Amino acid sequence: MSALHQPPTTALPTINDTLEIIHYRLLPSDLYTLCFTSKSIKQYLLSVRPSLSLLISERIIDYDTGKFPLNAITSKVLGVPVQELSQGNLHECMGVEPPGPAASKGPWRHLVNERWKHSPHRPELEQCYLQWLHSVIGPLMISNGETEMYYSRELLIRYHTPYRDNEGEFKNDIKRQQCEGSARPYGKRKGINRPGISTKRHADRDYGHPTGEVNVWLPVNDRVWGGNSLWRDRTVWEGERRWEGEESSRAFELRFGEAILWYGNGCKHETRKNDTEVTRVSFDFRVIPGSLFEKRAECRTFDERGNYFLRMDLMNEL
Repeated sequence: MSALHQPPTTALPTINDTLEIIHYRLLPSDLYTLCFTSKSIKQYLLSVRPSLSLLISERIIDYDTGKFPLNAITSKVLGVPVQELSQGNLHECMGVEPPGPAASKGPWRHLVNERWKHSPHRPELEQCYLQWLHSVIGPLMISNGETEMYYSRELLIRYHTPYRDNEGEFKNDIKRQQCEGSARPYGKRKGINRPGISTKRHADRDYGHPTGEVNVWLPVNDRVWGGNSLWRDRTVWEGERRWEGEESSRAFELRFGEAILWYGNGCKHETRKNDTEVTRVSFDFRVIPGSLFEKRAECRTFDERGNYFLRMDLMNEL
């Protein structure tokens, strides 16, 4: 056989090679390849890595509020009546003046954070959190072929108070530009430079989060919507061929007993000025399917010692 007709010596990619490409080249992108490749290729990729489906779709999940009374436990942690928390009146019952335009600073925020950090009821909440993960998220992971997952070690509380312009109206465009458009933040919290905004527009990967994580957002109010909620951009998994941008952003609309799984790692999200009379209180945490866990990831939020993520065995009881 002549040299021109020698068979190629380079081996074809194995399934493991393909998974390596999926994991370290596809996920850091905007998931274009998986969303818009041919149906047969998409089916193949999902057949060898089913948990990728968790990253290309939003899903609202229901849970038993009798078994997981997260509103009642949170109210004990914060030291307020559960009815006031549920109805969104946290800003009225903390005993200090609620925040104004600079929502990232002041005695109200300090008091909430101190109660959150030092409450004797935190162990009860943390145990409920672990049981919730195992009972609610665990079956979803198992149905996608997972036997383990990684989860946020710390349950993060988020809140967004009604906008109070108690520092005076903006009188003209120059003043507005000074407060909203300058490089110097309006409040002390890094990056917050728009009055009434508690979370600036970003994607989690901007802060070094591992690309295989799935966001879970869980409100403890009776209902969240509009200005009190979290806003996220329209995304490629909704049938568009590009990330739509800020003009397409929509608020999550959920009720107590619902949580949403979504890909905040690649999807831009933010809060907007809360023009409702409700203080939204919610939990924010992340889970990673075991097969998508990046052991070699160099992330500011994770290392293998487990300072951010902990492992959960889904095959055994807690």
